Amino acid sequence: MPSTNLPRNANRSRGRDWAEDVAFDRVRRVHTFRRDRFARWCGAEIGVVGAGLLGSRVAIEIVRSGGRVWLCDFDYGSRENLGNQCVAAGPAKVDSVVAACDAIWPGRAEGAVADIRHVGIGVLKRLAAMLDCTDNPDLALPLTQISNGLGRPLLRCAVDGSGEHELGRVLCSDGRRGRACQICPYGLDDLLGRHRRTPCPGASQAGPAPTLAGGPIGMVIAGAAVLQAQRLVTGNDRHLVFNREILVDLDGLQILAIEHRRSDDCLSGHVRWRLDRLGLAEATLADIFSAARQRLGRHELAIEPFGHPLSLHASCSCGEGRAAVGSLYTEPPTCGRCGRRMTWREEASLDRLSEDTAAELGVLHVPTGELGLPAHGAMFIARVPDRPPVYLVLD
Repeated sequence: MPSTNLPRNANRSRGRDWAEDVAFDRVRRVHTFRRDRFARWCGAEIGVVGAGLLGSRVAIEIVRSGGRVWLCDFDYGSRENLGNQCVAAGPAKVDSVVAACDAIWPGRAEGAVADIRHVGIGVLKRLAAMLDCTDNPDLALPLTQISNGLGRPLLRCAVDGSGEHELGRVLCSDGRRGRACQICPYGLDDLLGRHRRTPCPGASQAGPAPTLAGGPIGMVIAGAAVLQAQRLVTGNDRHLVFNREILVDLDGLQILAIEHRRSDDCLSGHVRWRLDRLGLAEATLADIFSAARQRLGRHELAIEPFGHPLSLHASCSCGEGRAAVGSLYTEPPTCGRCGRRMTWREEASLDRLSEDTAAELGVLHVPTGELGLPAHGAMFIARVPDRPPVYLVLD
């Protein structure tokens, strides 16, 4: 599914005037922004993944409190969303929330109508912090890898979606030195089977059950998440955020804080990326291999398109199959027998490929966008034996 990046608002240049406007006078004087930290909050851009029950509220409150927000969600609003989400029926949820933010402070919100896993690392590296406001457990590992790799804190926000309880949480994940990420307490069994892509709206494959939760718990968790984000960005009271999970129980009227400890054997590896910008907006795999050889000085290397393994086969429900190459985010071929769209076989895919393999598959000189890689800021991990990997970013 291709991503659609909304254009930057031309009014963004007015930010300094708005930050000094009387509308934000009361906000800048609250305890969270003490020591003149309101300007720091205004200058930071916060990434919000998911524009539903939590994300729509979080994004609007970030802008209402003077911050900037980048929003990501592939979903579109429906009538069923109107009871507990700040979106309209019909447009993309991102578009609805950006419009609501523009009504508060023009130009302080933008976003992408996309799966967050299909957004280039070169786009995400500008964010000061990220908030996962989705109900998708499959995002735990990829978002933790991105958070650790970029050295950006991640807040995982969630509510009980069963409709039986008024419960929610905000968990801080930050794999930098001495701190715990959300994968630290995970075992291998916790991660197995959590990598299947969430289907796009209208897909034949059944998606997750809808979140059954109302506005009250959504408002409480969204408010707690925004407060924790403000503490992270301003530096005030960060000790109340790192290595902590806040649990809110509105059934019993309790708020609890749980301490999380860093695991030196964490399955995420707490890997920090040192990004190497290539200065290329578009490239082929041949360009990536050439850049990797220049940096690693060796020919026996392999590259990994981050988060985008390349499938080597597509199949159809009619039983037809054919060899083809593309990531799960590109259109599969059309069946030659029945004319229907085929599906990629995820079990027949490569996470890593050599230059010879790319040539044999006929994709060495194919633009990366045609292979279903992110249109902007795609990252490739180049590896050779006995050397640290190199992280190459198209931007």
